Amino acid sequence: MPFLVASLWTLIIYLSSVKGSFVVDVTQSSYQAEENHNITLEWTFTTKPDTSISALKIRCRLITDQKPSTLYYLYYGVEFSEVQDEEFSGRVQSDKDALREGRIRLQLSRLRTEDSGLYLCEVDTGYGRGYNSCRVTVSDTDFAKTSRTETSLQNPAPQKKTPTNAGRSWVPVVIVVITVPLVLALAGFAAYFSLHILQKLKCDSCEVLVIGSNLPIIAAPGDDVILPCHLEPTFDVQGLTVEWSKPDLKPDPSDEYVHLYRHGKEVPDMKMASYFRRTELFMDDMKHGNISLKILNVSEEDNGRYRCFIPKLQSRVKAAVVELVVDQNFAKTSTTETPLQTPDPQDTTPTNAGQSRVPVVIVVITLLIVWAGFAAYFSHHILKKRKKYPEDEDTQKQSLPV
Repeated sequence: MPFLVASLWTLIIYLSSVKGSFVVDVTQSSYQAEENHNITLEWTFTTKPDTSISALKIRCRLITDQKPSTLYYLYYGVEFSEVQDEEFSGRVQSDKDALREGRIRLQLSRLRTEDSGLYLCEVDTGYGRGYNSCRVTVSDTDFAKTSRTETSLQNPAPQKKTPTNAGRSWVPVVIVVITVPLVLALAGFAAYFSLHILQKLKCDSCEVLVIGSNLPIIAAPGDDVILPCHLEPTFDVQGLTVEWSKPDLKPDPSDEYVHLYRHGKEVPDMKMASYFRRTELFMDDMKHGNISLKILNVSEEDNGRYRCFIPKLQSRVKAAVVELVVDQNFAKTSTTETPLQTPDPQDTTPTNAGQSRVPVVIVVITLLIVWAGFAAYFSHHILKKRKKYPEDEDTQKQSLPV
């Protein structure tokens, strides 16, 4: 018990004092897999208390001798599959819940031999930037089967000897198998419940804000661009009116909008003629607060500032401005996105930073209590078993030579 108390005290002191620098790391530096199988790649990065997913910008690419290919792109908490290269289409799944814990988990399915190479992930959290990489080797299925067959022929498996007291030796294993999932389930429930309560208490008094981009979106003529705009924290805007306009132009009362969303659909009657059939919102992501606007086939006439506005939003900040620069000298890409290299924002320390550590402390205390109970039960079980079968020790003593 003194050891448990000392360990818990040390952990609490560490959680309250550590401030370290921003680090992006990999849980595994290399992966070996067979063709047509699935694999999960994982990176970790330093998190701060109360960091929102909507502040994250992540780009993961495959680096080969031919060309770099993008397999995952997250911009201010919103995934953009349009940026993903065609070779990874429909084969990459991400775990958004893991991002809150500072983990990037990407499952790559139906592996091909062409997927072999260096996988590089760049992370920008707003309070730090970094990157790290891991290597993946995908082998041909027929070659792997041949290698396993040759190995099994050369190394026959030895026969296992079953001890006379095999039934008793399985008791601790069964106890561990039953207890460990219960401990993990209890710890997960405690962490989820604590985090859910804290988030609810926090969001009861928070204000929803409309946030755009502080950097201009640069594109070449003919590109398709995305003007980023979202609500923070996440807020469902499907039932609200969303207006995209150019504030520097004098609007015509009959067609003053670049894009107008009302009553769950686009209203083309009040749209500027030059943007007809060239704009669209991400309808499936509006329930998460994403009101980014996609403009197709941009030209130099599209240059200027764009304003996203939600007139009926109960907030002090109902609008944001995004600037679009269409430059003929800019390299043409399939879809233009804002680069991950952004200026370092001012370092701010949240006033409720201490509250975010409460779930961690609760989980640690719960794990220690459950594990201590398990150790006490297991020890009592072993002692009871020895008292119940003392003849085994006597038999062993009599069988030894004098």
